[in-house]
Amino acid sequence: MSASDLNRDAMPEWTFSLVLDGINVDDDDIYEAIYEATDSDVSPGLVDGVTIAEVTRRSPSFKKAVLSVIAELQEALPGLQVLEIEPEDMVSLDEIASRLGRTHESVRLLSQGGRGPGGFPTPAAQIGRSGLWHWSEVSSWLESHAYEIKHAHHVEPDVVKSLNAALALRSQLSSLPASDREELLNLAKAV
Repeated sequence: MSASDLNRDAMPEWTFSLVLDGINVDDDDIYEAIYEATDSDVSPGLVDGVTIAEVTRRSPSFKKAVLSVIAELQEALPGLQVLEIEPEDMVSLDEIASRLGRTHESVRLLSQGGRGPGGFPTPAAQIGRSGLWHWSEVSSWLESHAYEIKHAHHVEPDVVKSLNAALALRSQLSSLPASDREELLNLAKAV
């Protein structure tokens, strides 16, 4: 294992989805190009007719993970457009426990009010007898009650909004006259 592999393994792992356009994921050559370009970190597919790339990437930050995957995809497939980023936000009690460095039982008691201040967020979804929570809600609750998050994978909503705004602007620019494109780019730079 190389030094860069060891450094990468020590970085946080980020999971998110990219909404894509301009490619056919049923084409084996395109699927293979995505796999090779992203070092197998990206798995493309169709969800309700929409092309989605499920991503798991180790990187120092969420933003760097997203930007590096987008750059790799667009270099490998010039016709590809990334339309939107969707952070992976759903977590189980086991994942919450892992991020806190606590046991499953400890987190289960927090979630049921048997330990801690109470008011733990309610599950966003139920799968069988197990719940799934929005990590953003859980991490906000934990921080507001001074719990230490040992393995923080907190995606900042403002970063997601900014990245999605940049992608939307880029998508719209191609349909505008050159003078309008220049004005909008200047507006974006002025901020």
